[in-house]
Amino acid sequence: MATPVRVVTLTVDELKELMKQTVYEAVAVLAKEQEEKSKDDDDLLTTTELVELGKYGKSRETIKKFRDQIIAENPNQKIAIKHGRNWSYKLKAFDEWFVNHNEAHEEALKIDPRSRR
Repeated sequence: MATPVRVVTLTVDELKELMKQTVYEAVAVLAKEQEEKSKDDDDLLTTTELVELGKYGKSRETIKKFRDQIIAENPNQKIAIKHGRNWSYKLKAFDEWFVNHNEAHEEALKIDPRSRR
């Protein structure tokens, strides 16, 4: 059984209007997805919780060293947030910084292997 085929003719104006509607719908869907994603980005972890994850280091001093590097790179950053005398970290932003930091370090080692820590 063959599927019936319809031929539709549109004027240029009708086609433009149809394309506009499609773009508006796509932008609305994208905005909704970004809003949901931004809600997930609000996961704040303390230094102790980052240490317990074990992915970024096994001591508070290592996390402190990373925090100092983040602040040195950009003093107005939103990755490490101070609450009184305690620090909280946005998990996704910290993870992205950590991955980029490791990639940059690996590239530096390719250039000069003597700069190993």
